[in-house]
Amino acid sequence: MGRFILTIILMVIYSAVGLVLLMVAYRLVDAFAPFDIEKKIVEDNSTAAAIFLAGIFVALGLILGSVILRP
Repeated sequence: MGRFILTIILMVIYSAVGLVLLMVAYRLVDAFAPFDIEKKIVEDNSTAAAIFLAGIFVALGLILGSVILRP
């Protein structure tokens, strides 16, 4: 039972670290993008900007996941 609780705690910690790193990466992408991503998606309804951002999240998620899970 103790190993199960330790696994749950580690999962929560790794999830929190991953989410924080994804938010930091989003802020960096938003700062360096040649356009305002949020304005393009929300106000202009730009599907291309949404796909651009989704691709970045998927790529960063794969990279961060492999880094966090690496022994």
